Amino acid sequence: ALRLCPKDVPIRVSYGVALWMSGQKEPGLESLHRALALDPDSVEAHYNLGMIDLAEKRIGEAIRKFERALALDPWHAEAVKNLALARKIQKGAQATAPDGRSLVK
Repeated sequence: ALRLCPKDVPIRVSYGVALWMSGQKEPGLESLHRALALDPDSVEAHYNLGMIDLAEKRIGEAIRKFERALALDPWHAEAVKNLALARKIQKGAQATAPDGRSLVK
């Protein structure tokens, strides 16, 4: 699909996330950054880059990306939830998943 529509931002975002989740982190990040170059207002690109920053424990960067996603779409429920989590982690609070396991290692 990306070959047929190289400027399709949602496809590029999905592809970047799939690459990153499969362990191909650099190509995944490159695809997400290309999506932002094509559309600087891509809520999903900002959100997913925030998720990657959160996973990589770059909390300040994650917060900035979630805030940007929410500036573009204040109703993005996952961005709201993960922004709250990132702020909790930043404050040093113990962040836990719904099943009680720690999200900070």
